Amino acid sequence: MTEDLVLVSAADHAFHGLLRGLLDSLAADAGTRRVSVGVLDVGLLPSEREELEARGVRVATPGWDIPFAGSDARPRSFRANVSRPFLPAHFPGFSCYAWIDADAWVQRPEAIALLREGARGGRLAVAAETDPGYDRGSQGRVLRRFLRRTYRESLGFVGAFGLAARVPLNVGVFALEADAPHWEAWRASLASVLRRKPTFYAEQVSLNAAVRRGRLPVSLLPASMNWICGHGRPLADPATGALLQTFAPHEPLHVVHLTSWTKTRAHALRTPGGGSVTRWLTRDGASPA
Repeated sequence: MTEDLVLVSAADHAFHGLLRGLLDSLAADAGTRRVSVGVLDVGLLPSEREELEARGVRVATPGWDIPFAGSDARPRSFRANVSRPFLPAHFPGFSCYAWIDADAWVQRPEAIALLREGARGGRLAVAAETDPGYDRGSQGRVLRRFLRRTYRESLGFVGAFGLAARVPLNVGVFALEADAPHWEAWRASLASVLRRKPTFYAEQVSLNAAVRRGRLPVSLLPASMNWICGHGRPLADPATGALLQTFAPHEPLHVVHLTSWTKTRAHALRTPGGGSVTRWLTRDGASPA
């Protein structure tokens, strides 16, 4: 029997505390509590894996789904990047696969339904890395220079042509139906990138290239569905603790993504009333350690 949706993430020991925050955010709502969850074990301790299984989480241990030169020297955690286009193989039996990075958490439970709806009809449900509330520096020349360099290193000059001018789709949160054409195109694109230069961004570069070249259907989600805190720190509601969009009417974010340095310390966040609150960007406002 085929189930409808599984939500997948990945973690090693270093990300276990963050992963627990993601799972706790799902468990906080009766609807999302019933969603099937899978985790790619890319370096968890045995006790951490047992904890996940006790919570009813399906755990899979990937190898190198795409062989590439130098893989033996890569950290085991990099398998989470390489395995992302192979979710239907690691967790078979589902109609749709949703992914949320372990350093993200769900603040509004309707986010899962929005991911599922966005993926209907063979579309990729995903948010682009752009929003009026993001810092100007993360949206301008600095970003374009970074994209040009990364695409050229990963795809070559010809393969990268035109891609850096497009706002990147962020693979930290996405959903795809099991029979969507994106999976195979993504695998082929990722294999090519890994042969050329297996960077940390290999799975994102390869998906963007596959989607743009193949003109594959996309359902663009608002930035609130994958709020990249490294691009712009959210506001905080001092009464409820909710993290908010930076522009009025300051709606609560759907999915909060603690990218890069934003997961390593507490932050002074502005409030809609003009004050400030110091807290971590985690669900409970505390350190994930």
